[in-house]
Amino acid sequence: MTKHYRFKRLIDKYSVSFTVQKLSEGYYDEDTGEYVEGSDESVQMKGAITPVKSELIYRSGGRLTAEDCLLYVLEPLEYKTRILYKGRVYSVEAAEDYSDFADFHYYILKAVSAFNVETQ
Repeated sequence: MTKHYRFKRLIDKYSVSFTVQKLSEGYYDEDTGEYVEGSDESVQMKGAITPVKSELIYRSGGRLTAEDCLLYVLEPLEYKTRILYKGRVYSVEAAEDYSDFADFHYYILKAVSAFNVETQ
């Protein structure tokens, strides 16, 4: 299917590197009944991260702050995925689905931690 709007070149131009923490919860194996530990995988990705406009902060009714960011990427992410960028931790909170007519994914990143974290 051909996308009407292609933003790949623009996103590539303004991309920065960030770390995605893919956490999977543990579970009980149905066959053996044994508990299987969850995994913690860190993956490097690239995308355009921008500050949230003051108008969007105002319209959010206090849900968004100046600490939060917007993320434009070419690959989809899951809700509540943790993003590490510039020593801060963010959580993928909201998304707009443009996949029917554009080649990018748009997410609101909610700041989770004000403390610097070590990136791997």
